[in-house]
Amino acid sequence: NKMSSNIDALIQATSGGLAGIVAMAATYPLFTLVTRAQVSQQVQLNNNNNNNNSNNSNIQRTSNQNQSETTLMFKLLYEILREEGWTKLYSGLGPALGGVALSQSIYYYFYSLSQTFLDGLRSDQSKPLSPLGHLVAAALAGTATTITTNPFWVVTTRMQTDRRQLNSDGGRVTFWNSTKELWRESGFRAFFKGLIASLILVSNPAIQFLVYEKLKQLLHKYIDCSTSKNVFILGAIAKAAATLSTYPYIVVKSRLQASINSNSNSNSNSNSNSNSNSNSNSNYSGTADAFKKMIRQEGFSSLYRGLKSKLLQTILNASLLFVFKDRFVPIVINFFVSLARIHYLISKKLKLKKLN
Repeated sequence: NKMSSNIDALIQATSGGLAGIVAMAATYPLFTLVTRAQVSQQVQLNNNNNNNNSNNSNIQRTSNQNQSETTLMFKLLYEILREEGWTKLYSGLGPALGGVALSQSIYYYFYSLSQTFLDGLRSDQSKPLSPLGHLVAAALAGTATTITTNPFWVVTTRMQTDRRQLNSDGGRVTFWNSTKELWRESGFRAFFKGLIASLILVSNPAIQFLVYEKLKQLLHKYIDCSTSKNVFILGAIAKAAATLSTYPYIVVKSRLQASINSNSNSNSNSNSNSNSNSNSNSNYSGTADAFKKMIRQEGFSSLYRGLKSKLLQTILNASLLFVFKDRFVPIVINFFVSLARIHYLISKKLKLKKLN
């Protein structure tokens, strides 16, 4: 029974990892734009601090807050295409795919094991696991995933918000070069920047899976919850509920991780202003400090900057994830069965050789 649960967890982990790669690759340009939008006020504040022009800062802050989100997204897209090239929309895609594959694999593995463990604790095995049980399983899986993959997302956010064509060493802005630069500038702790906010965000996938499982339990008598269309719709509703309830922490996490990068961008523009930039109010000491400064400097609405686009990106991502995960499960099972057969045949041949 234990071996069976481990095999099931491995199948779920592999299917989730493959589905996560497909979903992330399909929505990554929008992910980059959303991250830029979330940190856009911070970047502008840093640039204005370097120019020592407080009047421009106030004017730009008002302008950023008044413009619609759609206008902001198109403006960011235009600036990236004009100044940095279309490939910048995919900057950090490599580590993001690695991070999402690792994230989804770890998440689904621990989620499956946690479900099996919690099922074993119940006295009445005939009833499905309760919403609270799904929530606990999702929270345990999310905590393990967050701690393991935070360094990937720090480097990815750095690459997404890095406007330079070359890094401080004169090399291209790649995952390896960004990692080395980050280590040199801030040390080991930099790779866990925003971890507290990320751990709080464990509730996001927990809420997502809670809503998804609850919807399936409520609707399975009326609709076929296994079809691609219904899985897509249920996944979209679940992700929307999770994102709406946790979005301010998503923004703060992006700000915290991007604040490491702001020094690099400004230093490449002007070394003489580096001290003023490092002391900028837009560099945050932690989650609570980020909340306080964002509300004070930019208003409460800054906590929801990029919400519409984020909802679109996460809903598409989550829906594709659920659809492709269900499609990958039989493929992965067949793959593991084929591996087992090959292993059996090789073992049989080796035994025959020994007997001869």
